[in-house]
Amino acid sequence: MLLAQGYTPLSGANLVRLMAHLSRWLEGLGLQAYELTNARIADFLLARQEAGYSNHLSRQGLEPILELLQTAGVVSALQQEPEASERDRLFHDYAEYLVQERGVVPMTVLKYESIARNFLSVCIGEDKLELSQLGASDVSSYIVRQSRQSSVNWTKYTVTALRSLLRFLYLRGELATDLVGAVGKVAAWRQTSLPKALPAEQVQRLLKSCDRRTHPGRRNFAVMLLLARFGLRAGEVAALELDDFHWAQGEVVIRGKGREDRLPLPCDVGEAVVAYIRRGRPQTSLRKLFLSNIAPLRAISGCAVSGIVRSLCANIPETLRPLKLV
Repeated sequence: MLLAQGYTPLSGANLVRLMAHLSRWLEGLGLQAYELTNARIADFLLARQEAGYSNHLSRQGLEPILELLQTAGVVSALQQEPEASERDRLFHDYAEYLVQERGVVPMTVLKYESIARNFLSVCIGEDKLELSQLGASDVSSYIVRQSRQSSVNWTKYTVTALRSLLRFLYLRGELATDLVGAVGKVAAWRQTSLPKALPAEQVQRLLKSCDRRTHPGRRNFAVMLLLARFGLRAGEVAALELDDFHWAQGEVVIRGKGREDRLPLPCDVGEAVVAYIRRGRPQTSLRKLFLSNIAPLRAISGCAVSGIVRSLCANIPETLRPLKLV
């Protein structure tokens, strides 16, 4: 039938494989072919994209199969979606470029497209798609505005997405000038957002507020001492494992971003950790040092470490709620 309609053996074989994939997908959902709808077609195309297929990712590519099913009376005529606007066609092509040329995963494609839509809406408006109006000043002004409204990490993400979009528009011939160079780097000085450390006397008050007669109190006291003596981040404390403590050598291994430090273990810190292990830490096969106090037993997170500090600070009114201790 396909050959009779003018398809080559290769294109016909590709359509047969496409139909087989559609059949498997419907079967996996417990659906029959007659239950195919426009919404389910869109879901199938998305599933095909996520599965790593590089062809037949649009409704147009699926049309021959749909026509066969309609001719055979398997499905009723599916009304085509309204004709896509010039802007929608641009973003459809951009999404295909990201997947097929750049190997971008579907979730990132959606984020990049969202950023791209906002960028074009702000810079050239919602009416006509006059891409020739875009200039370097539009790009830099947009990034400055976004940096004032967003975190450093999100601004960096936006910059990466814009470079991708501008490269695509230039390769497509929509821009006479390559504007990628107009996208500057985002400055992110380390620790610029960290608050000042607490004075030593306030740290001592926080330590004294830990009720070491209880299991949670022993854990919290050990957590606070590690934060105070080593100046660790919450995530570094949460990452500590039993095997990181080398008691014979009096050392502890601290793992941070891309580094591993072996540090001398102060006596008071070692005593606090031992007290927690012996009389506060639940008996379990888990190797993380600090565990939750309630079931199900699990390692605490960096957020939980920050929560411990905040709860202790809340009990001392004149103490600020810090993210870092001396």
